[in-house]
This record gives sequence, structure tokens and C-alpha cells, in this order.
Amino acid sequence: MKYNRFYSEVGKLLYSISSIDGKIDQNEKLTIHTIVENEFISKIHEKDQFGTLVGYYPEIELEFLEEELVDPADALDSFIDYINEHHTALKQNELEICRKVIHHVAQSSRGVNKKEKIVLNKVDNAIERINKTQTNRNHEKW
Repeated sequence: MKYNRFYSEVGKLLYSISSIDGKIDQNEKLTIHTIVENEFISKIHEKDQFGTLVGYYPEIELEFLEEELVDPADALDSFIDYINEHHTALKQNELEICRKVIHHVAQSSRGVNKKEKIVLNKVDNAIERINKTQTNRNHEKW
């Protein structure tokens, strides 16, 4: 599976949680940069055709969406559509990293607000549905 799109979709997820309340503040930006460094850049060594480490894609995508003033709900829908469409190619730990990082970003600035809670619930529910589907499929194999 090519992960370039997956990491761009993670950027959309990070954008949606950090901008849902109208503005990405400095604490959120710092948290996102730290997450990208620790969870993606340090662990992913794949490069795109231009020599860019794909681990940078989440941050690149987030910056693009912020500049273009994309609706955070549209970015979230794109991420959820992507994981639903490609759930058989995604590993459970990749989905859990997505869940972990958005919860971390939501907590980074004055705790979780109502709008962020809605985003967290949507993502948690989507990942839970995928996990149940994968568990059921694994049990059917036995």
C-alpha cells in the first residue's frame, strides 16, 4: 500500500481536530509538530518521488489546509471516508496512532471542548467499526 495518501489524510485529521474551534493555536501547532516528529518522521523512512520523507506529509497537509481555509468538517469527512474505504489495507496500530494523536492534540490547549469532543467521537466510532469488522473477519477465518 502506498502510504503517501494515508499520511496526507492523517494531516486532514490533525487539521480537523485543531481547527474545529476556528483557530489553530500555538499549543496545538507545537503538539502537532512534536507528534509528527515522534510518530511519523522518526519511524517512517519512505520517500516520495521528490525525495521528501512521507512522514512529513501530515504537517505539510495541515499547513496547506490551514492556508486554504478548508472546512474542518470536510477534512474530517475525507479522513473517515479514506479509512472506511481502505480499512483492509490499514493496520490496527496505524488506526490506534490516529486515535492517540488526535486525543493528544485535543488535550493540548485548555482541554477538550464540545466541538473537539464531537470530532473525537466520530473518529473513535469509525475506528471501532473498522476494528469490529476486522475482528469478525479474523474469526470467520477460523
